[in-house]
Amino acid sequence: MRCSLPQSHFLIDFAMRLRTLTAGIDTNIRYLPVLHELQQQSHYTTLLEVGSGSEGIARFVKHSVVGADVHFPTPPLPNLQTVALTDVHLPFTDCSFDVVVSTDTLEHIVPHQRATMVSELIRVSKQRLFLAVPTGKHAAEQDKKLDALYAHKHGKRDSFLIEHVAYGLPTVAEIQAYLAHALHVHQRRAQIRVQKNYNLCIRELEMRLWLNPSALAQRLFEYIKIFPCSTSAFPSVSAIVASLSLR
Repeated sequence: MRCSLPQSHFLIDFAMRLRTLTAGIDTNIRYLPVLHELQQQSHYTTLLEVGSGSEGIARFVKHSVVGADVHFPTPPLPNLQTVALTDVHLPFTDCSFDVVVSTDTLEHIVPHQRATMVSELIRVSKQRLFLAVPTGKHAAEQDKKLDALYAHKHGKRDSFLIEHVAYGLPTVAEIQAYLAHALHVHQRRAQIRVQKNYNLCIRELEMRLWLNPSALAQRLFEYIKIFPCSTSAFPSVSAIVASLSLR
């Protein structure tokens, strides 16, 4: 089956931002660049998301998605085929998915296993890998500030932020080194591109609204994602796109 997306960037943006109104607080605009890229790659049949949770990118596409994660907190979407993970090794054969997506996942892996995780992503990818990760000192400082704010408001720390702070955020250079090693091991070639994905100022505003338990703040959190957010301003979260080929 051929998978495709609408042919208009505007339609993709509008449709996805509209869908976030009914999404949980874990859904955000980080998928927009991935959807834009997939629009350009209209010929693919299989898509894997590592770290999908119960929804992930499956919320924004009509075709079937395989979602691999260690935990699925709610019943998965009808078009999401879930695969439970127990470690960083993926239970799939080499080059088994045309497209592999992983957003906001690598930073939740302990540092000494991150290279293995990236290697596994490369191994199961046939055509393209999308890897979006918060990077840099500004993002790390923001996570520490938000972690302290959450603890102050709720009297406990959030597991999402605990892992960000405890494990630290990978750097772009580290991820590029992981990719280079994985490509060598699996005898692959790739064109690798790094782009800015998510404005940190917008991210902090969203996270502060998320941390606020009031109903008004939660509605604002949902509605803010309907409006365009600049990804060209600095600092921001990085997204890495690897276009793969067999050696």
